[in-house]
Amino acid sequence: MTGEYRAGAVDPKAAVKEAAVKQLRHWVRLTRACNNRCLFCLDSDSLAGSGPLAVPDAEIEAEIRRGRALGADRLILSGGEASIHPRFVDFVRLGREVGYTWIQTISNGRMYAYGKFVRAAVQAGLNEATLSIHGHDAELHDGLTGIPGSFDQALAGLTNLLRVPGFVVSVDVVLNRRNVPHLAEILSFFIARGVHEFDLLHLVPFGRAWSEHRRELAYDPREMREHLQRAFALRRQHDLVIWTNRLPAPHLEDEEDLIQDPHKLHDEVRGRTGMFEALVTEGTPFCCHDERCGQCPLDGLCSALRRLVGWWREGGAARVLVDAGTPVHLLAEARARFGPDVRVLLDVHDGDPWPAPGAADELLYTGDDRALLERLAADGRPVFARLSRGLLAGGPLPGRVTRLFPTFEYLSEVEAASPPLADGVGAFDLPRCLGGEGRSLWADTFPLGLVEAGRRVIDPVRFTDHYVRNLYRVHSLRCDDCAVREGCPGLPINHVRYAGFRVLLPITKG
Repeated sequence: MTGEYRAGAVDPKAAVKEAAVKQLRHWVRLTRACNNRCLFCLDSDSLAGSGPLAVPDAEIEAEIRRGRALGADRLILSGGEASIHPRFVDFVRLGREVGYTWIQTISNGRMYAYGKFVRAAVQAGLNEATLSIHGHDAELHDGLTGIPGSFDQALAGLTNLLRVPGFVVSVDVVLNRRNVPHLAEILSFFIARGVHEFDLLHLVPFGRAWSEHRRELAYDPREMREHLQRAFALRRQHDLVIWTNRLPAPHLEDEEDLIQDPHKLHDEVRGRTGMFEALVTEGTPFCCHDERCGQCPLDGLCSALRRLVGWWREGGAARVLVDAGTPVHLLAEARARFGPDVRVLLDVHDGDPWPAPGAADELLYTGDDRALLERLAADGRPVFARLSRGLLAGGPLPGRVTRLFPTFEYLSEVEAASPPLADGVGAFDLPRCLGGEGRSLWADTFPLGLVEAGRRVIDPVRFTDHYVRNLYRVHSLRCDDCAVREGCPGLPINHVRYAGFRVLLPITKG
């Protein structure tokens, strides 16, 4: 038996979330300092020691203008703690003057306890604030922030902002062993005060959360499932918008609409630009490549990128994926790097010129033209085809074609364009419990389109797009007991977000 998609359309809130993710945002750090000292601080390693507390004004102004020149509509001011910068209001005003249509800040909320500061920031053009408050009382919150009185100040700031007509206020909570048992009470506390949007951030192994407090703060979501579910249930009672940030997808079975949009990985990559650039240009290992990897939300992405960088520098891939526009000299370099046995896989789209003899060893068809696919299949070279509704409408595909189930970058594309999973029976890259062959085309394939032709290095941004579309696959926790779990590619993340984990039916051992 194969799984089926859930009935019904994508939840309207998911469509709103996707639109927000697609909006081009530009993050600008104002300070390397904070007036809290949170036990779990992710940025503690990058905050000021003996260096300057604030980023130089000229650098901030240039970065605000750069984001607008890149086409960003939303400006997000962050830190450290952005609000303690003495020119915070000036930077908000500059953002409005250069043309941002929405200006947001991430804050611990304490400066907003001062009514004069709130009025100045709003008059300058601030539209939204996400306040980081990690408990529903002073004992819990102040114990996590390390500052007595921070809860009372943050609550006063929240109250002031909620009084501003049209101003958007949300609360983010860093989940950890101390506060997850009280998460439902924390959300209820803020719901009663008028908050209806929350961002729940999974603890990650960086900064003080790793170096100083991992034993007291790290938690296993499986052990906390009951508390998480109680909190998630509140969204249906109160029409909440809940975002999850870095919370591992398998722990959201039956709550798949809460799985974080995979494009948020771009924010993670941008936040560690230097680390990724050093890897792709010099092959420098990540400083965090150690025992914490299994607990990090970037583990899959980083592992895949390290593998591709290793292949590009030393060879190793069995296939190289190219398209019709690949420069001849770059393809020649790839053949030299990967050796004479590498197979060239040409990605053929509708409208591309006919593949020349000898230009490729294998063909990957991405399109809807049934007649073209049949011509490609008769050409004599192995052909892979991404399934589409158009291709399947004409009946069975030619027997010489290896079927690939389509993958998509966005949830809305799955709803609009994907054939049902049942139509993918026999697809090469689906789990065997869904009738597939349980293998991945990408396991040994290097996409040459990720290489910047001028620099001869892998572009981390384009790699992240490739990872989201082709490599970001997940299993249910139930799959741990599957007899064919080893080597199984899992289900693409956006198909899980649409169809749910319940389509996966682990094969019983023995």
